[in-house]
Amino acid sequence: MNRVVIGTMRRVMGALTATVVLMNLANAAGDLVWFNGGFDNRNGLASERNTQVSDARVYDDFSLPSGYNQVTGLLGQFYLSAGLVNAPVYWEIRQGAAPGTGGTLIASGTQSGATYTAIGSGFGFTIYEIRMKLDNPVNLAPNTVYWMTMAPVGNGSGRAFVTTTSGAGAIGSPTGGNNALFDSPQFNASWVAVAGGVFQDATLANFAYGVQAVPEPASMVALGAGLAGLLGLRRRRK
Repeated sequence: MNRVVIGTMRRVMGALTATVVLMNLANAAGDLVWFNGGFDNRNGLASERNTQVSDARVYDDFSLPSGYNQVTGLLGQFYLSAGLVNAPVYWEIRQGAAPGTGGTLIASGTQSGATYTAIGSGFGFTIYEIRMKLDNPVNLAPNTVYWMTMAPVGNGSGRAFVTTTSGAGAIGSPTGGNNALFDSPQFNASWVAVAGGVFQDATLANFAYGVQAVPEPASMVALGAGLAGLLGLRRRRK
């Protein structure tokens, strides 16, 4: 009797293990593949629209690793005025940006429904992590440099500053150091390199941005085939 129970339990546990693995694969569809790291409370730079500042945007570079080809969401950590909590968010993804040029706009939009989570405070502001799922995922090539920005959209008041980061809790790695760019007609800045140049501030190197992406179909097929092989091997060993 005990052997029957044990055998049954093994089959049940095997089925549960397979279910957990499959669930993990499904969850991979929203994995964060790049994140510069959490805020360091040392500095911030205006990235906002229709606040006390009409338009200012901070861009930072990223690259999807091999096996990923579609961005499904963005996140940023901001020093934020209370009136901007739950505001719509303007975003862009560009290619070929560099000091003096914005390169090519790949995709952009203004969306409501982003998740605002208070994670700290500094400089008299509450720090919020803003996560947004893109209404329309953006297809990108892996191992290619792109640039992204986020900017909360206000109603004519308040301020939003994207935070700098020490790299703590980073996922993946930036494509290079000190590559952030700033573009703002109101501040007479046109695609200015953030670290150095007119800013002369070494703390303005990387910003607390991140990108969520999904594996390309070929990678998912390979993962599925590998899983099937492992499950088959497990059955043969019983």
